Amino acid sequence: MKMTIKPALLTCIAVGLSACGGGGGGSTADLAMRLSALTTDFGSTPYTPEVNMQTGSASYTGVANIGFGTGAGMRDGAYGELSVNVNFAADTLSGSASNFQFYDQTAASGSMTISNGVLTGTNGVSIGSGLTADATGVVAGNTLNMDVEGHFSGSGAEAMFLYLDSKSSSDTALGVGIAVKD
Repeated sequence: MKMTIKPALLTCIAVGLSACGGGGGGSTADLAMRLSALTTDFGSTPYTPEVNMQTGSASYTGVANIGFGTGAGMRDGAYGELSVNVNFAADTLSGSASNFQFYDQTAASGSMTISNGVLTGTNGVSIGSGLTADATGVVAGNTLNMDVEGHFSGSGAEAMFLYLDSKSSSDTALGVGIAVKD
């Protein structure tokens, strides 16, 4: 799976862009602060050992941050509400992100779907080694066709980290998502 930027860098981008949410209490600022808080709360939490993974199903909610620009100019992008359902017994997951807001706090149309999710059985081997999926959709007129890698953190898989990278070398979309168990 192609990952052109290290997942740790994506987390740094997400935290850095959280300052772009601005003030004023708009939903972008709320999403940016929530993403930053989730990163602070769970960013250094150890990976969930495979023996501690849950059984049954669980729902996770959090924030996705998708950037559409290039390099230092990644100012074109949006935050959205992330929802992921995991079936630990079947080793599958699916989800979506919606209600996107541009960094300048204006609404961004569209949504993203996470599909074909598989729990790899190797959570904790390295960053992003615990799951794979596809992310597709259209957000703010940008067509998304992305690879997703991720992992679970916490003693009982309390948090999920997702790292998104375009499947095409000509597409510059990158993203990160962090969600916690409901």
